[in-house]
Amino acid sequence: MSANQRVFLADDDADMRRLIRLALEKDGCEVFEARDGTELIDLLEAAPVAPTMPDVVITDVHMPNFSGLGVLRTLRQAHCHLPVILITVDPMPAVRSDARQWGAAAVFAKPLDLEDLRTAVANARRLRFV
Repeated sequence: MSANQRVFLADDDADMRRLIRLALEKDGCEVFEARDGTELIDLLEAAPVAPTMPDVVITDVHMPNFSGLGVLRTLRQAHCHLPVILITVDPMPAVRSDARQWGAAAVFAKPLDLEDLRTAVANARRLRFV
């Protein structure tokens, strides 16, 4: 489904990261994990050019230190247009509105439908624009 895609994944819940990683690895993705938005930004800064850049970023909205929406805003303000998929336990209209405003590829509510997430990751390459 998502073969050979590089995915950067940030969530402060280790079990959630593991669940997502295992699902995506079954599709042939290479998944790099971060515990929060700060670690995710560090991963992105360490991989500034292809082929080390991810094809898609998946991040939880609510994390300590730096939120998923903060990551999305930071990327867009740096003119980085990687597809960003947000996941949240709080799918309030304001979160979805902010995500849409900043160009998120998708927003998924927890508990996740892993098949929908896998499909969004598989479609990430066509969502990427520079």
